Amino acid sequence: MSRQKKEKFLLQKPKFSGGDQAMLEQIRADLRYPEKAIAENIEGTVRVKFSINHQGKVEQVQVIHGIGYGCDEEAVRLIKGLQFITTKQYHHQGVLFHRTINIHFKLAKKAPVQEQAPPPAQQSMQMQYTIVAPVKLPEQSEEKKPGTGYQYTVNW
Repeated sequence: MSRQKKEKFLLQKPKFSGGDQAMLEQIRADLRYPEKAIAENIEGTVRVKFSINHQGKVEQVQVIHGIGYGCDEEAVRLIKGLQFITTKQYHHQGVLFHRTINIHFKLAKKAPVQEQAPPPAQQSMQMQYTIVAPVKLPEQSEEKKPGTGYQYTVNW
């Protein structure tokens, strides 16, 4: 005859679907930073204690350490929205499991505002033509007549 193995633990803790990492990701995704906390630039950690009943529902949520400005209420709302998976009951009795979790409230860092350089001025080009009439210089002979002269001024 073979002997049946006894379970390692008499009671098994309720688990979040996907594990603790999935629970933290859901909390981060559902977190709505309170407007009061944003206005006052409040950051910190809210420590919450809660109980999980035999059906996997969260009960008795209590803030152990809060930071105020609406963050405590938001942490309670997040925890109440969690649903855990329970494996079995102990002699058909409901057992409460207690758990403590930290919820971090951190404002997103804003990139430093850089003053934008004014758009580059459109480059303008200006050309000026000056026509100068031929001038007869005393040292020049009649045989060598200077041609028509032009003078250009270019401004960039």
